[in-house]
Amino acid sequence: MISSMTGYAENRMEHEHFSARMTIKTLNHRYFDWNFHGDRFGDIEDRLRKICKKSIYRGRVDVFMEIDFIDSSLLDIHFNKNLLRKISDSMREMDADIQEKIQLRVEDLFDIPHLVEWRRRDFSKKEVKFLEAAFKSTLEVLLKERREEGKRLLKGIEKHVGKINRAVTRIEELAGEQPSVIRKKLLEKIEKLGLDGEISDEKIAEETAFYAQRYDLDEEIQRLKSHLYEFESLLSDEEKEPVGKKLDFTSQEILREANTINSKTQEIKVTKYCLEIKSELESIRQQVRNLE
Repeated sequence: MISSMTGYAENRMEHEHFSARMTIKTLNHRYFDWNFHGDRFGDIEDRLRKICKKSIYRGRVDVFMEIDFIDSSLLDIHFNKNLLRKISDSMREMDADIQEKIQLRVEDLFDIPHLVEWRRRDFSKKEVKFLEAAFKSTLEVLLKERREEGKRLLKGIEKHVGKINRAVTRIEELAGEQPSVIRKKLLEKIEKLGLDGEISDEKIAEETAFYAQRYDLDEEIQRLKSHLYEFESLLSDEEKEPVGKKLDFTSQEILREANTINSKTQEIKVTKYCLEIKSELESIRQQVRNLE
């Protein structure tokens, strides 16, 4: 199934004790790259990661989980007493140095890093199920967006593939004319050297056959057509397994055959079509890199 690796989804759900805001952002990456941003309550991150891996196989995944607690009775305030003691001692020293008492408000304490920490008990099984449901709901929106983007990319890729197929058809037609092109070039060379009548038709036919075999493109053309068939089969594959890597590999095989044909051909028109194939492949590979 064609799916883009880029996507974004956001969702907010209310629980009786807290509200949860889930945000998922995905980008291109060669492998599955999980990045969790938020408070790590119990094993909730591992649970969300396992859910995600069932649906996303490749790409960078950034998950943001924001929890706002409605019921403050579930929270405890913990002071770092050692740090508070050091701050108090330092303030007394400063009071003595400047001979003026420094005033510190209670709300100022909450702005001091690592001094005050809000803690709560781990989520109950019911609350964990709620968070999993919130994540799954957000993930489904993301997957839908990725599939829609994949469809848009697919249309562009299919246009490029169509142009490549037309170029291959013309190359195949021109390859069939190659023996006559080789014979014509041999005759022109003989005439240029002033050897008309000195070389027999049999010898010319022999040389033509030799070079026609040497520069024969049939094998490369058949391999090129086979790779194109494989590429188009992957594009129409409705299986759940991602095809991005396979498409990228197959496009490299198509490029390899096009380069081989270009290096062997004696016909300038074939070279033109090979360059056209390479240009279309470059556009295809840029789009394929966005596919999962």
